[in-house]
Parts: sequence; structure tokens; C-alpha cells
Amino acid sequence: MRCQCCNVEVEYLHKHHILPKSLGGTDLPTNIVECCESCHGNIHGRNMLNHSRLTRAGLARMDFLETRIN
Repeated sequence: MRCQCCNVEVEYLHKHHILPKSLGGTDLPTNIVECCESCHGNIHGRNMLNHSRLTRAGLARMDFLETRIN
């Protein structure tokens, strides 16, 4: 299996939700990146800019959905 981020061959891939499930993200393949442990750590740890951008997008989506409901 290959990491979708760095293309390294690994035995096990982590499933990273682009839009977190807590913000309405799904388990559909369009919302999941299969990545190695190192890249998954970078997404959540040392590379918070990208993850923060995704989280803000998720929060904006939730605000939009709440506005539509109310």
C-alpha cells in the first residue's frame, strides 16, 4: 500500500478524515486520505496550518448548515 501524501510503500495506512466526523464529515472515500503514520502525524502535529484550514472549512460548513436549518 502507498501513502497518498508521500507515495511511500508501507504495510499499514492511517485513514485521515479531511472534514472531521465531529464537524459532519463522513467515512466516504471522498473525505478520507489514506496516509502513512508519519504523514498523519504531520497533518495533526507539525503541520497545523493545513489541518487548521480544513477545520475552518468544516466550521464554515457547519455554520452554513445551521443557517439553513434555522
